Amino acid sequence: MSWFRRRSTSRGLPEAEPLDSIVHAFLESYIYWTGACEDVRTAYQRWTSSRDPHRALEFARYSAALDHEEYAAAIHSHRTERLRAVALRSEAAAAA
Repeated sequence: MSWFRRRSTSRGLPEAEPLDSIVHAFLESYIYWTGACEDVRTAYQRWTSSRDPHRALEFARYSAALDHEEYAAAIHSHRTERLRAVALRSEAAAAA
């Protein structure tokens, strides 16, 4: 999955992405993030129900799932802000 794709013009300057591309990226990141949340829930349940000698391994898996969810949340937050910025610009243009 490519999280930070940027189109550029022939001069190497960033080009505005079409709205459908921004919405698609937002939805994609939401799905990815909710999947990561489910992975955290599963890893937590496995850790809390595990017994020695597997408890340390299950905790490591839970910790890794938390890190992954944090990363997915940051990506989704970035894409949410991008979509919000486009919506605000659109509202401002319609009001003008």
